[in-house]
Amino acid sequence: MLQTSEDILADVRKILGEEIRITKRNWAVYWCPSHPDESQKGSTGEPNFGVDLNTGRYNCFRCGFKGGSLKSLAKAVGAEYAPKNVEFIKRRPRPDVNNGFDVSHVAEAIADAQSRLLKSPAMSYLKQRGVTPYTAMMYGLGHAVGGPYISRDTAKAGYELGLITRGGTWLWQESIVYADPVSKTKVLNVRYLPAEFLKQPRNFQLGKHPHRTWGDRVAPLGAWRITPRTRGVVIVEGLFDMLVGAQCLDERRLYPEYVCVYTNGASPSFEILDWFAEHDYDYFLIRDMDKAGADWVEMITTVLREKKRRYTVLFPPNGLDPDEAFLSGWWPPIIS
Repeated sequence: MLQTSEDILADVRKILGEEIRITKRNWAVYWCPSHPDESQKGSTGEPNFGVDLNTGRYNCFRCGFKGGSLKSLAKAVGAEYAPKNVEFIKRRPRPDVNNGFDVSHVAEAIADAQSRLLKSPAMSYLKQRGVTPYTAMMYGLGHAVGGPYISRDTAKAGYELGLITRGGTWLWQESIVYADPVSKTKVLNVRYLPAEFLKQPRNFQLGKHPHRTWGDRVAPLGAWRITPRTRGVVIVEGLFDMLVGAQCLDERRLYPEYVCVYTNGASPSFEILDWFAEHDYDYFLIRDMDKAGADWVEMITTVLREKKRRYTVLFPPNGLDPDEAFLSGWWPPIIS
């Protein structure tokens, strides 16, 4: 008899309980049972453990806990395991929810934000951070306001995605909007403007972090600029690191041989780590000089070592963040 993906998922749930999500590549994602992964829940932490619903193999991209069968997983966590069948057949992953909406359905609102950028407080803040208008336009950045000019259909999509509250408040109000990729957007990353750049106060409270993300992060952000000529990928944590890093590559005429991408924080999603594992480039990790940056390096290099990918870890001088180091004139000579 054949064991389907649905059978495997049912067995995994008996061992680990309900999954956090199922990826488009048909992995069930969990907090890792082998290290204190779940302690990051509710912060910017991302789960790092997944089970392949096509084969039953499992892997934690952070601590390296892995195996080839659900039997070994059950044994490792002290659970019972009695599979229904013995062979595997591949099934399509379950579709994403949000009532069929994804961030591409708010393209009209994104276009409205992009049209407002050049004379906005967002552009003033970008300039202060060293981002040129050329870079901002190339990456399709926008300035989001509380009441964009949009259709009723777009407003419905925004509500279903959690971008608009029941009361009609846009949760990207007074932020820099980055849509990735620029066309056929899959991820919406917003960076809230500091208070001194606001023309009017927001009508909601910001959370712990000055940024939010909507969408399916299946690849590092910025990877849409990769071309067949690309041989090296520069990896950084944040949006401004990526924007200024891309400027440096352009100024040195190193693009498209090298492309700068970012992981959207110090805890990359399972899918982003899987992307690094599956793509063969020369990788250059430029880390933030804090403990989170050290953990970020360990998480990504664990994946790269497993797949025997080539990588180099680089340290900005004087404890600077990557974007600050780039703007100071520092550039690693190995990337040339």
